[in-house]
Amino acid sequence: MKPKPTLLQNLGLKNATLHYQLSSDELHQKTLEKNQGKESSSGALAIQTGTFRGRSPEDRFIVQDNITKDKV
Repeated sequence: MKPKPTLLQNLGLKNATLHYQLSSDELHQKTLEKNQGKESSSGALAIQTGTFRGRSPEDRFIVQDNITKDKV
């Protein structure tokens, strides 16, 4: 009988390690270990995001629901 594929395998990820429900301290430590951020002098985690920091202000979406249907 063939083993059932995991969710990660269904997404095309093989030999992946999943870290689930990590605490803030654990996430902080993992980020430093992977050199994905630095610790500031105050102990806060600092991340360099590069030139792109978020979505464009002109890219907006309005969802029609009971609250917005008569207002927008």
